[in-house]
Amino acid sequence: MNRFLIFLLSLLVISCNNRNNYDGFIIEGNISGYNALPSRVYLSNNSVENPVNFEAEVKGGKFIIRGRLDTPDMFTLKLNGVRDSLNIFVENTLITINGIAEDLPGALITGAATNDLASEYFEEMEGISITSKIGEYSDIPDSLEYLYNREEIRSRVEDYKKRVHTADSSFIEKHPKSFFSLRLLANKADEFSPAFVEGKAAIYRSLPAFRNNYYLSAIEHKLETRHQLKEGGVIPDIKVSDSTGSKINLSSIYSNNKITMIYFWAGWCDACRRYNGFINSFYASFKWRGFEVVGLSIDKNIEEYKSSIKADGIRWITDIEPGGWSSSYVSRFNIKEIPLTILVDSTGKIIAYDVHRRDVKKILRERLLSPQELNLLYSTQRRDSSASVQDNIDSKTD
Repeated sequence: MNRFLIFLLSLLVISCNNRNNYDGFIIEGNISGYNALPSRVYLSNNSVENPVNFEAEVKGGKFIIRGRLDTPDMFTLKLNGVRDSLNIFVENTLITINGIAEDLPGALITGAATNDLASEYFEEMEGISITSKIGEYSDIPDSLEYLYNREEIRSRVEDYKKRVHTADSSFIEKHPKSFFSLRLLANKADEFSPAFVEGKAAIYRSLPAFRNNYYLSAIEHKLETRHQLKEGGVIPDIKVSDSTGSKINLSSIYSNNKITMIYFWAGWCDACRRYNGFINSFYASFKWRGFEVVGLSIDKNIEEYKSSIKADGIRWITDIEPGGWSSSYVSRFNIKEIPLTILVDSTGKIIAYDVHRRDVKKILRERLLSPQELNLLYSTQRRDSSASVQDNIDSKTD
């Protein structure tokens, strides 16, 4: 072997060793069809609490980003002049990206185990969605087809949710030390038992790479919030606006009432707008008995919020924490969907969290009506129900 070939091989070995021993991550990209000027690539974790950003020059569609992370994280990769972006899980290893500028989200990512697990997970979810045929009813919640097939749709949705839940827990069990599993556990912590979540979180606490991870902190916060917001817990005493616009403590409202409904909503939420009408149907009749409502909106558009109040005839106390799903209300009160209703007593103790619409009036009646009024109400309901059944029998025998 000649000396020149030996020299080249030695350079290759040194290069490989340097790459493998690099204390951090290396992202090597090759994006064909990219010719924008200036040619820059940006990598950001999009975190408000702990922002991390990298950037590098792009030459002929090729770039190298070097850096080091204390803990794995999800990043967004953007190329200057390209509209679409690429979501990528980054960890301290060599990662390669090959794609085209016209379809950056479709780029092939290799070298990072977390990205491989993400692909495996999303393929499984797609398979569940296809076999459940869940997409057939996704765009028709208020249509006639929904009204005629309500029970079938509900059954199919519940079956889909159960299958996804089973798949999620199985995936986390199978990959208990993966960053993707940690992120999945954090995003769906409310769907698992506290014991399951705490057990998995304990594994990540024992791993140095995850001790300062945002998602592990988020899980611990959710566990604490769930414990506080369960029945018998005391609701956080936040500041809200009264009818004059002055900020007051929530406790100054519920302490003056036997039952207070804390109700989270938004003007863009059709279900919330219908729920406003539902509250209107009983608000006046229970208010004088010691009932109050505090509506807390997560609207982004304040004008839409104000117009919804006027259009729906809202007469109870209402306030807004703008930001949509980024509103501080969402994390503070563990909001997964709206409308969300919490009932508390005069001490702020939670009577019911995420109480279903059908149970709201039942709780109010049992706690605010006298025994005589309840007996009269239920006897009237039984009489009306019997009359309805008899009318139905008579109509069938005519």
